[in-house]
Amino acid sequence: ATTSVAVTDEAAQLWLARGGSDFESVLSSGAVALIEASYLIEQSERPDGVMLPRQALPDAAFVSLSELKAAQNPFPFLRIACCSHCWLQPDHPDPRGHNLRVVGRALKLLVKSFGRFAVFIDFMCIHQRCRGAGGAPQPRTHTDEGGRYPAEDVLFKRALGSLGAFYSHPETFVFMLTAFPPDYDDPDRYRRSGNTAPYPDRGWCFCEASWAALVKDSRKLLDLGLDSGEKSRRAQLVE
Repeated sequence: ATTSVAVTDEAAQLWLARGGSDFESVLSSGAVALIEASYLIEQSERPDGVMLPRQALPDAAFVSLSELKAAQNPFPFLRIACCSHCWLQPDHPDPRGHNLRVVGRALKLLVKSFGRFAVFIDFMCIHQRCRGAGGAPQPRTHTDEGGRYPAEDVLFKRALGSLGAFYSHPETFVFMLTAFPPDYDDPDRYRRSGNTAPYPDRGWCFCEASWAALVKDSRKLLDLGLDSGEKSRRAQLVE
């Protein structure tokens, strides 16, 4: 995410007033790269839309730090939405695009109401072990030798130390994806192995939800597991 745009004095002041400087180091270093909400919405509406690991994403998928600052407006929060979710398979968090569609629906409402947003999803925002033998990024992670370049490994470790800030910051939104897909028990649809515990029993999910609940009011902590796909129910999520 290297696009640089002009930031007005008003937007810069709003960014600082809302604690945006807490994220400048990890974003400017490249350890974390946030995703453009409009890109995720577009992908979620494709019949074959799925999340890709960070290294496999096009430049247009990302929001630069200056673009994020410039997006600040008088609405009283930062323009960052963070996803807390269970990985549905060891090699991919959402191989059939179910959670992507749920997130896309929520983002569509946020963007319509408040304007541009950047999104944090671990699989898409921090470097994954997804590189093949020749170095080309693959659509899923693996545990074979390699997987990340050494420089990416350094950035990955730095990113891990910053994750708490994204969820515990009082001015970010957090989306909790607390429900499994309705067909998650179908072995022809999902390869369930490793940790298959529900959302409250997953270590990372428990930490992320706990961090968020300590500092956020209910308008910024949204349980997308309640999204049944009905328009009336989705509207309640961001009232």
